[in-house]
Amino acid sequence: MRNRLVNDVTFAQVTGQWLAVVAAMALTSTVEADVSFRNDVMPILSKAGCNAGTCHGNFNGKGGFKLSLRGERPDVDFSSLIRGESNRRLNLFDPRESLILQKATAAVAHEGGKRFDVNSPHYETLYNWIKEGGREDDVNTPRLNA
Repeated sequence: MRNRLVNDVTFAQVTGQWLAVVAAMALTSTVEADVSFRNDVMPILSKAGCNAGTCHGNFNGKGGFKLSLRGERPDVDFSSLIRGESNRRLNLFDPRESLILQKATAAVAHEGGKRFDVNSPHYETLYNWIKEGGREDDVNTPRLNA
């Protein structure tokens, strides 16, 4: 039996005929990479408007929670999320009970209203980041430099 690779498809020659051999690439069971605070979480906070000047990006913040305006200081924002409000913003033992998820989905009162649904990709990303330990990015995490 001879094999040939053409456009990422393996063909095998069996009894004179070339047959396509479908590689077992389980698209449904992808290996998930760690969630990056800077590259995954910060864009969600920006898209949801959390770090806008009319919300937590305001000079004084809102409701005791302050983020840098438009996410300009991810290190400061990370500290705000991890250490602020008696560490209630992230619940590493039960991520669904994290204040950041509950307020964003309006499960608890939030002056800014509902920012996204529980079944949304934004929720899933934030949930996974918290479940992974709400870690700060590794020094090797790619950064965009202006």
